[in-house]
Amino acid sequence: MVNWDDLAVRLNKASDSFERAIKAFESLTKTYDELIDYCKKIQESK
Repeated sequence: MVNWDDLAVRLNKASDSFERAIKAFESLTKTYDELIDYCKKIQESK
């Protein structure tokens, strides 16, 4: 049986990991958008 303190610690660790994953995904999405914009600019300049 898991006590409440252990459960709270596990939940905190999980939410920290989840937040890091979201931040990584957001920065990846931003980089992807910048790459698309860059490609569009190259095509427009031709």
